[in-house]
Amino acid sequence: MNNIKLAQFISVKIFHDFAGGLGAISNGIKYCIDNQHQLNNKLYGLAFDTIKIGSTNLLVKLQLYRQMYGSASKSYGDNKLYHEANFDEIRAVLDDYFKALINTKINLVFKDEFFHVKDTNIDISTGKLLMCLVISAQDALLHGGDITVKIYRKQDKSQINILAKGKSIKNNEEQNFILTATDLSDDNITLFNVHAYYVYYLKKMVNASISCKHGEDYISYIIEQ
Repeated sequence: MNNIKLAQFISVKIFHDFAGGLGAISNGIKYCIDNQHQLNNKLYGLAFDTIKIGSTNLLVKLQLYRQMYGSASKSYGDNKLYHEANFDEIRAVLDDYFKALINTKINLVFKDEFFHVKDTNIDISTGKLLMCLVISAQDALLHGGDITVKIYRKQDKSQINILAKGKSIKNNEEQNFILTATDLSDDNITLFNVHAYYVYYLKKMVNASISCKHGEDYISYIIEQ
């Protein structure tokens, strides 16, 4: 896989994902400026809310994208250990993102009691892989639902289970094929599937495998190392 090509498509995806929110904020600011002498106007209040809520959502999404797509050669959040991520930090970033969603309610559960070791740090690239698959699971929940993450670790092996359950599940066969592939070229990479290709890239980087199962009301991903 060509890393430069992958980075280019990720850059385009980021600009695409932020364009709508920035446009709404820009329109809200313009309306408030043009109607600054009509503070009691109902539309003025709606425009102000658009600026306030939209700015918060973009900041939360920016934090998520920084952690998922940012360089893996730097420390993760406040963790001082080089190349390591912390489950609490990962959960906090994902929680903030899901709480900021306007039209979809996602309940995220990390099963802490399943830790079999005291150390809750993992390789930073594995942390990014975990976050990316949680977002892939969220995309499958058309009307919201629950996402449960369970982490099992024993000696030199680990397994991460991500289970998404909801009333309506979107089964993206192309994405699941890319996520679970063992040998893949980047010939068919696009703006809309680059996230899955990035997951494939991370999977290869950390020498992991991904399996997927799905039904009418659930989809699950399992990462094994």
